[in-house]
Order: sequence, then structure tokens, then C-alpha cells
Amino acid sequence: MPHVITTSPHKDIDVPDCTLPQLLLIPSFSKAASDRLSQPIFHPSPIAPRVLATRNGKDAPLSHLQIRSIAERVAVSLLSSAYHHGAAVVQPKWQKGYVVAFFSTNQHDYCAAVLGVQMAGGIAALCNPSCTPRELAHQLRMTKACIIIAADETFDSASEAAKLASSKMDPSEEPLEEIVQPQIFAFDESHHASWADTLLTPPKSAWARKEKLLGQVDINPYKDPATYCFSSGTSGLPKALALTHRNLVANVLQFRVLMDDQFEQHMSSSSPSSPPASQFHIDILPTSHAYGLLAQLVALYTGTPRVVLARFKLDLFLQVAQDKKVTFVFVVPPVLLALAKSPEVDKYNLTSLRRVASGAASLPHELARQVKQRLNIDVTDGYGMSEMSPIVCLQNVKDAAEAPGSVGFLAPNTKARILGPDGQDVGPDQEGELLLQGPQMMAGYVHNDEGNRAAFTSNRDDPDCWLRTGDMAKVSEQGHITLTGRTKDIIKVNGFQVSPRELEDLLFKQPSVADAAVVGATDDQGTEIPWAFLVASKDAAEVPEKERSEAITKAINGHVAGYKRIKGITWVDALPKSNSGKVLKRLLKTPA
Repeated sequence: MPHVITTSPHKDIDVPDCTLPQLLLIPSFSKAASDRLSQPIFHPSPIAPRVLATRNGKDAPLSHLQIRSIAERVAVSLLSSAYHHGAAVVQPKWQKGYVVAFFSTNQHDYCAAVLGVQMAGGIAALCNPSCTPRELAHQLRMTKACIIIAADETFDSASEAAKLASSKMDPSEEPLEEIVQPQIFAFDESHHASWADTLLTPPKSAWARKEKLLGQVDINPYKDPATYCFSSGTSGLPKALALTHRNLVANVLQFRVLMDDQFEQHMSSSSPSSPPASQFHIDILPTSHAYGLLAQLVALYTGTPRVVLARFKLDLFLQVAQDKKVTFVFVVPPVLLALAKSPEVDKYNLTSLRRVASGAASLPHELARQVKQRLNIDVTDGYGMSEMSPIVCLQNVKDAAEAPGSVGFLAPNTKARILGPDGQDVGPDQEGELLLQGPQMMAGYVHNDEGNRAAFTSNRDDPDCWLRTGDMAKVSEQGHITLTGRTKDIIKVNGFQVSPRELEDLLFKQPSVADAAVVGATDDQGTEIPWAFLVASKDAAEVPEKERSEAITKAINGHVAGYKRIKGITWVDALPKSNSGKVLKRLLKTPA
């Protein structure tokens, strides 16, 4: 049976044959206006100032030219092996393909450091700063990292992880071999292991040969990895995945098209009396996640200024949005939850904030409606996954109105298929597993043949290779993609399929519910049943749990088929979530 393929309504774009640093830092590629190259782009967080790589003695923003300078200094230091001077651990001379692990909260020079590693032919491994030392040690072994760049607050954990990664471990606990203990540097210049006197200070002799050193780095954009990301681990240990330079170059350009479409739709839907749009954004997404890194890469490509917050703190976020008159933010659903329900929001003037774009985790339609109703902010959704660099779809304002609950149209150059339960392609508005193809599709999982066999429909080099997403979806006649759940999350009640997302959307409409997740539990007859984990809203917290549960089940179960009815509720203080906002359902323990 022939494939039933959905394509993007956007015109295909040309993806240049270049590396990611070339696209972003060489003026002939970059779209940052030449007269703005010296204008600030990445502004540091207003709190916890540090003396920065600019060496100007104060906490200051970085321009496009300064970011390029930092990247070049890092690259030349690596290529000249200058970072070995005075090191306690002797490392082999730098080679193409070596890995530098980033284990840091958001820094506004994080992106510059990543580009410097890539410029030297290295691979930047983006490690979640909330990892424990043992978890980080596993990632260091998996990627064979030789250097770690940490923040002041993550340095001690990085040190412990480096020792663990270089020591022998029980094969049953850690099957990967030990590595040479990585060197560790800190972003903070005041730290005793600061990168300022090592990675940022190449020898004068090497700097004088900068062009020759950088010109000798031979990178194949199609094959050479630029970044290692880690899967979210919602259903097990995270896997490392390789994104090539071409993957990221393509996704920067695809994202640019989708963002232009978003802003065009937003401006056409604004009233004539609306204030002119500011170009100031806020970065709150973790740069250790593909979504957060891409947002910064696109900002550098377009020259769009932003304030980079180390992590999301509601009061700081609101203060910056108010003071900078921010109009747009990339967010994850937990941020929208705060905007919809927190009384703290009322203390700030957010009238400049006209639109937010959600991603990285499922967005309940009801939550978007509540934010719009409370703050008159347009909320658009999107869809991506680290394995797709990560952007696949992005809604604009028109999509949100015409196809509520969808995630918009496919990005340029991207194709999709929907496979039904029998493994055959299905047509419009029929549900099945979403398969994807495009220039942003990952090279594969690192040292994981089993994972690659499960992820791809055929060999990665096969032109007809598709990525299995594990997401359930359907596509409308117009091409809108609507996600309906995860293949592993689908609850099967007496042979009938129940989508947790459908029930979660209904639960969010209840005033007593602040957050919700639905999973499958097993009753005493061995039948799978829907079970809800709920966080009570502030007003409902004083009501007894039994009374709350009875009211919820009565309100929900009267509006769904019998097999979809919620059979039990567990009230929790908070749902376990990944750094990108995904609910970690594997950590929700249902009654036996």
C-alpha cells in the first residue's frame, strides 16, 4: 500500500551546505542586520550577576560580535590544547569529534560556548543541570566527554560525576566503560576553575594563527554531530541522540519561517490601537534542552534581543516582562499554569505581553483559554521532539482559532504519515502513530543499535527512512496536526482505547483542579482503568479530598462514554515533571 503523506503548506526552503557556527556567525549567512551586529542580543538575568567573558568588569549583555569573539576564543583554545596548561589531569591533544559536556543552568554566554566547541570540530553534549552525579556520570560515559563546563552551583556535582565516570563500576549497574576523568571549568570568572583563564584565553601565538587553525577544521555538515541531546526519560533512562550540523541549520531556518508566520498572523489579528510590538523576548527555557537551545540559536540568527533567566522564577519573570515591556515568550505548560492561576500575576503590568508560544509538553486547550481570558494573551501551541532538532509544527493565531487543540502545520521540508493499529497508513482525521521525515531528523541514538532499530522504519541512510515518534495523532484535510496521546500512554479498557489527554482536557475545566495527569491503573479484576492524579487549586485545598473527588467524578463521568470514566483519583501536592515540563507518568504510582 502506498504511503499517505502529509506535507507542509509552507514552501520548501534551501538548506545551505554549512556548519551551524557558519550559519550564525558569518555575516553572509546570518540574517542579523549588519548595523545591529554590535547591539546587545543576550542580556543576563537581573539577579545573581557574574563578571562575564567580555572582561569589562561588570555584568553586561553580549552582542553578535562579542558572541562570535567568545566562540572563536574557545575554538582556538581547544585546537591549540591551551586548556591543558596547569591542568591536574593530562588529556590527549584535542581532536575533531571530542565531546564537551555542558552541565549548567542558563547562562547568556552558554550559546557562544556551544558554538565555540562546534567551531573546533567538537560536539556539545547538553546535560540537564538537575541530574544527580550518578546520572551525569552515565551521560559522560555514554558520550565519552573529555571536558565539562559547569555553573558555580553545579560544579561540585560535576566534580563528583567526573570521578564516578572515570572509576570502575559494577557492570550490572553501569554497563558502559570508564573514561579518562574529564576536566571541569566554570562559567563564573570568580571561580577557582573559571574558563576565563583557560578556554577564553588562547595563547597569543595560537590566536595569531586563528584563521589558519579554524580553516583546518574539516566538518561534514551532513554526517558530523554538532550536539548530543538527551531524551527526556519519561519512560526510562535517557538516551543520547546525535544532531548533525545540517539538522540544526535546517531547523533554525525552518523555525524562522514558522516564527515569521506567527508574527504576521499576530499583527494582522491585533487591533489598530494595539501598541507597536517590542522585539524584547525572555528566555526561560532550559538551554540544556533542544527547544531552549534552538530558541537562542534563532535569536542569534535574527538578532532578536532577549533576557536570559537562569531558571524560571515567577516573580522574576513577571518583573522582567513588566520592566522590559516584553511582548513574546516561549514557554512550557507549567508557566501557563502559573499565568492562569497564580495571584502573584495581578501585582504586575503585563499589558505589553501579547503572545506566548507553548511547547515541549502537552498543552491542554482549556489552559490556553484561561490565560487568554485572564490576561488577553494569545497562546499558541507547537510540537517537536529532540529527535527532530526539535521543531516539527508551530501554530499561529489563525490556526489556534480555526483548529483549536491542534499544534498547527508542519514546518517547511517536513513530511508526516499516520499509521493505524494494523501498521497501514490511514487517511485524514483517522488516529494512529505519527511518523516524520525531514532534514532536521536526527542522525540516531549514540551507541544504541537497539534504540535506532526501534526509532527508524529502516536504515537511517535509506531515503524512505521515517522516524517513529511514539505519539498518537491525526491530520485534518487542511493539514493541521492534532496530538491525541502517546502510544505507551493509551489506556485500553476492555479492548476500547482511552486517550488520557481527552480526560486531562476535561479535568482542567474544573475550578478545583490546578494540574492533572491521567494514567492507566489495574482494578481487582485485572482490567485497565483510567486513574487521575490531581493537584487542588488554592480555593479547593480546604475542601476534604473525598468531597472533591466525588464532585470531579460526577462532573467528568457524565460527559464521557462508560469505558472512559475515571475510576479513581489521587490528590498530590505537585506532579513530577521533567525540566522541559513533561509529566513523568512513570513516577505516578497507582493503587495496586
